[in-house]
Amino acid sequence: MESPLQGAAVLVVDPDAASGSLVSRVAEGLGAAASSARTLAEATAQLGARAFAAVVAECELPDGDGAALIDLGRQRGLLSSFVMLSSAPTLNASLALMRAGAVDCWVKPLEAAKVEERLRAVLAGSATASDRARLQLALVQSAACREILRAALDHRPLKEIAERSAAWAMKLLSCEGATFTFRTAEAEIEYLAALGGAAAMKGRKLQVSDSSTGEAMARGAPVVFDPLQAPPASRARAERDGVRSGLIVPLLVRDLPSGTLGVTSSRPQAFTQEHVALLVALAGFIAEALELLVPARS
Repeated sequence: MESPLQGAAVLVVDPDAASGSLVSRVAEGLGAAASSARTLAEATAQLGARAFAAVVAECELPDGDGAALIDLGRQRGLLSSFVMLSSAPTLNASLALMRAGAVDCWVKPLEAAKVEERLRAVLAGSATASDRARLQLALVQSAACREILRAALDHRPLKEIAERSAAWAMKLLSCEGATFTFRTAEAEIEYLAALGGAAAMKGRKLQVSDSSTGEAMARGAPVVFDPLQAPPASRARAERDGVRSGLIVPLLVRDLPSGTLGVTSSRPQAFTQEHVALLVALAGFIAEALELLVPARS
């Protein structure tokens, strides 16, 4: 019979090949998919690439403290359950880890039977928390769509809908800033709304060819913004505005790239593929609502 935990992803972060392999085998035996990392850097990269139901991490890693992953998860809004491993934890150290957000602490050397029992409980708890979070998110999405559609049906000004859309994007993605741009000329875009950490952008006009925002429009696809890899002009603007990462998705009104919806953060690598999917879905609905306001182009 298929395990109720089938398909759950588990990240095992341990430089000790023996204990890391044991946890991975147990996870796979429970029906989960196990991935491994041996350093803090490797684990950070994997957390940015996919969603994990659980992260089992050694406290002492070659390049840092494994407990830093808990803070990283909180900063990125991840739903992962974090379990910490240690060879000789004190009671105070274990309590500190639990207060920091760990759901469990395991003492090495590990025993397969105990790992199976406790990992099963961790994954079951993570599944329950994920279901609850998905329901809450769905309710927020529904509220956002209702409000934006109502504003469009009432033929509210485009700038008002831009403000509402940016506010919902910031709330849905739990980020520090949000923007809404619209094409005001063939080769120019204007920030009709900019909230939170992106407030300085409001009213700014940019050439489509000179920004990551323009890149998202030109490609008709999401762009995850990293200032270190951006064109010089975009990098300079990001540094001035205190933006260290961003996500921009196009607004395709009647299949034409007409603007963008974006979110920003002062944290590097703040946005995952889950964030991309969420913002794409919201932008798609907003674009449909905008069809009620924006005249068709001849």
